Amino acid sequence: MSGTEIIIIGAGAAGLAAGVKLAEAGKSLLILEARDRIGGRVHTVRDEHWPFPLEFGAEFVHGRPTESWELIHRAGLRAYDVSNDHWQSRDGKPLKESEGWSQLDEVMQRLDRVKKKDKSFLDFLKEECPDLSPAAKAMAKAFVEGLDAADATLVSARSIGDSESDGDTFDADKPFRIIDGYDRLIESLAKPLVPTTIELSAVVSSIQWSRGNVKIETRDGRRFEAERAIITLPIGVLQAPGGETGAVRFDPLLPQRMSEAINQMRMGPVVKVLLRFNLAFWEEGAWRDLAFLHSPGAVFPTWWTMLPWRVPLLTAWAGGPAAAALSDRPAGEVLDAALGTLAPLLDVKESMLRTELAAWHVSDWQVDPYARGAYAFALVGGADAATTLVQPIDQTLYFAGEAAHSGYTGTVAAAIASGRRAARQVLL
Repeated sequence: MSGTEIIIIGAGAAGLAAGVKLAEAGKSLLILEARDRIGGRVHTVRDEHWPFPLEFGAEFVHGRPTESWELIHRAGLRAYDVSNDHWQSRDGKPLKESEGWSQLDEVMQRLDRVKKKDKSFLDFLKEECPDLSPAAKAMAKAFVEGLDAADATLVSARSIGDSESDGDTFDADKPFRIIDGYDRLIESLAKPLVPTTIELSAVVSSIQWSRGNVKIETRDGRRFEAERAIITLPIGVLQAPGGETGAVRFDPLLPQRMSEAINQMRMGPVVKVLLRFNLAFWEEGAWRDLAFLHSPGAVFPTWWTMLPWRVPLLTAWAGGPAAAALSDRPAGEVLDAALGTLAPLLDVKESMLRTELAAWHVSDWQVDPYARGAYAFALVGGADAATTLVQPIDQTLYFAGEAAHSGYTGTVAAAIASGRRAARQVLL
């Protein structure tokens, strides 16, 4: 396409944010998106039989990052505070604010001890938290593997500490939901872009580049050319072996520093099951005000309701190794695992759950060739990988996305911030 100054690869939050900023500056641009929709790992589905829009991907707004809230306010979206009570189950009975959860802050505060010498989060727990209870360490491990979708034996403890510190600046531990659906935020973000700016179902297969020139080819043989490119592909896609769906070939290869940074990260797996029941049966007894339920070591270690909205909807969540064990299995098997986990937690019969179950959906981002996971985490020694990803290559290639954000990663806000940063770099 002649006359195009910048091509952006990916119409997720990062690519759209970059595109808007460049369009406002009067730049000619084109966004290439592999899927037949915008949003990337924000995927909202509406079904009249469900009480809320279904969030197959991102669900929560973590804290009050300006990147998210300015869009929420500008679009007139409705968001609400999610109840942040965390429970466990003891013999099928609710245990509020367990010892493990109450000591979680103490564990996280000790992450300052690994500033100079990085180690895995599991080694950190063993070496820096020997005096804390097994329950506290089990909860901390489950927290990191769930929230960060990371393997505690691999993830950089320093990166977890850096992320926690950055999250403290905007109260990231306080979750919110967008009643109207997360895709409404994406639509608001994309609104300034004219429809012709975005080309859907354009699966990029190769990027040939030299200083001041980028030639891009898609799997169906289309070719595009521009002066520069912003690449917002997930880490899992950048690591995909050549020849696989979604994999991209760079010619010439990326500089060693960039390749090393990409390989110092991994894509965290997440499997999520949405369950709609005929009635919110858990509200009939001691579980009435259930918000979040944790069971470290369970097949599905984390559960939540839609509280404060009282609707018959439960979500099962597995991240890290728990998700890896479930990934790419038949949906019916994953449902069986979810119901088999839930029954003893709430002290109900699995047969009752099956009788009351009205609808369900399994979301597994690892099997999506254009995501290959939920979001990125840094390996030991890779806490600074994101600072390398933000550095342009020959003022020609720029990287953005939640993985290319130095700070609280793995969020829509991080993706938006990274896209705007890449656009500023292009405009320098």
